[in-house]
Amino acid sequence: MITMNSTSADKPGRLRKKDVEKRLTGFNIPVFGGGLTFKEVETDRPTAKQALAYLEDRRVLYLPFSQEPDQVNCVRSVSEIRNRMADLLADAKNDPLRHCLRSVTAAARQFLTDVGASRYDAYMSRYPDFQFWQFLGAFRARVGQEVAILVYIFDLDVWEELESILPPLAEE
Repeated sequence: MITMNSTSADKPGRLRKKDVEKRLTGFNIPVFGGGLTFKEVETDRPTAKQALAYLEDRRVLYLPFSQEPDQVNCVRSVSEIRNRMADLLADAKNDPLRHCLRSVTAAARQFLTDVGASRYDAYMSRYPDFQFWQFLGAFRARVGQEVAILVYIFDLDVWEELESILPPLAEE
């Protein structure tokens, strides 16, 4: 597990909060031509932890493409992520968490649309393999941005496997 509160830079496999801060360029929500920077909202921390714990257990987010069992399981897993984030959205009390959960839900919905899946039909491949994996890569990138925001705002720990989908470190 990667801890965000580690103070030792020489511990392998640890991601520190300042490392995540380098990955984020900021938060700006346009409000009447201005912006709003937000920080942790304590009342949503338990729900944010639930969302992160759920995402950490979804191998479709970080397993190398060559190790994915098949496209049908990927589609099923993304659909389950969408449903779980939608369920957690009902428990979100404030905008920062709501925004993250909606973004993950929208990313899942876009992936399912891109591959032609629906909740009633089994996945029927319309695309060559490389296009399916491109769609999955785009989904992972969008979810990675939201995971980085959750980790930063709510000062959460993230498993090393899930770290692989976080935005890259900014150059100093």
